Amino acid sequence: MTIITSYDQLFDAQRAVVTAAMSAAGIPGAAVAVVHQGRVAVAGFGLADLAAGTAVTADSLFPLASVTKSFTATAVMQLAEEGRIALDQPVVDYLPWFRLADTDACRRITVRMLLNHTSGLGRTRHLDPNAGASYASRRDLAEALASAQLQTMPGEAWSYSNEAYSVAGHLVDALGSLTFEEHLRERIFAPLGMAATTPDITEWLRSPHRAFGYAPGAHGVPEPVADLPIAPASLPAGRVCATAPDLARYLMAMLDGPNPVLTSRSQRQMQSPTTLWGDTAWGYGLGWFIQHGPAGTVVRHGGNQRGVANHLFMVTGERLGVAVLTNLSGAPAGHIAEQLANVTLGRPVLRGGVDEPLPVLSRYQADPGRVAAVGGTFASALGEVAATTGDGRLTLMQRLGEANAPMHMETIPIGSDLFMITRGGAEGQPVRVLRDAGGRADRLLLAGTVYNRASHHGGSV
Repeated sequence: MTIITSYDQLFDAQRAVVTAAMSAAGIPGAAVAVVHQGRVAVAGFGLADLAAGTAVTADSLFPLASVTKSFTATAVMQLAEEGRIALDQPVVDYLPWFRLADTDACRRITVRMLLNHTSGLGRTRHLDPNAGASYASRRDLAEALASAQLQTMPGEAWSYSNEAYSVAGHLVDALGSLTFEEHLRERIFAPLGMAATTPDITEWLRSPHRAFGYAPGAHGVPEPVADLPIAPASLPAGRVCATAPDLARYLMAMLDGPNPVLTSRSQRQMQSPTTLWGDTAWGYGLGWFIQHGPAGTVVRHGGNQRGVANHLFMVTGERLGVAVLTNLSGAPAGHIAEQLANVTLGRPVLRGGVDEPLPVLSRYQADPGRVAAVGGTFASALGEVAATTGDGRLTLMQRLGEANAPMHMETIPIGSDLFMITRGGAEGQPVRVLRDAGGRADRLLLAGTVYNRASHHGGSV
């Protein structure tokens, strides 16, 4: 167990980062934990419940959204350590009934591909993280994927997939001695002393310490949102709830050890890129994004659902970890975590300010004509992406529905038909251009969603 007997106070510069960001983004409440060189500071800011005037404290309980994914990957790694599962074995070896529309390709999907988002599934739209129990169980969801069309062949491209993580959670159900929920409680939360953390969303709903969720409203006034519903199939992808002190315990185990839930070898596997993006050395491990900057390797993951936005951020060589929990949809939790890391170390971890581009380095020289041919509008059921080009670069403007503000994304080329978002929405993620049999750029793969070409146009950035 990672024992924390007392907390330090955040120093003034750390508090200023949080309060300034909350004011700028209209965030009602936030809880923060900073772990550095074995010391822990925890603080609450603002309100957990605007109507009741309840303050955020160290006890405030927040849904974690996709921060959950590192816990799911940890559970699978524990089974791998016990020899119950092999990461590079096909999923159908463990779930013989598992099917996709392309049965031959389905047989090539490995456990590792589920965890590092290279299964080819992407966002199939079987799971809506904000929706209720469309499926009574994780097995039901996995069986429903029999109708799913792959975006790409297994192992070909990175594409974020909540559905893949739900299947990974069901592997724990099927191959372990406990249900997935029991496994999280008994094999991860309890050994780490995470007594307030729960895989049961109903415990958050009835908790006296719950942080209520909000969305940006008119004139910067946050508006209450409907509670996140119960959805067992969504749990492995994003339904764990936790407090800032519990996440400090988790970060300490992942940074300093001793880690009572994982061997150091498994921990290194999770925190190393198992899929690389071009020649950048950036990529995705198992439940973690991996980045590199002036302070060394950064291991991180965010989560955004209706009413919450959160982030875990580690600078492994500095034994520095930051947890940021907010109760506002779309809040810049990742930017807050990065700035907290900067002021804690007294120097930039990735960049000096979050308005700067991420320091992604690539030697790839793009063909300007090939890039220019990508220009145009692409559409999906979620919304549209307008792509403009110039000087071998690609700039994207994404609009997800009329109610959402458009998101501007700047990219750099990092490989053939591959770009990295260095500033704006989905920054730090790759964008892949998919071509038809004639070589025409007819689709964009962005943040797990395929956008199909709607029109061509030229134009410069």
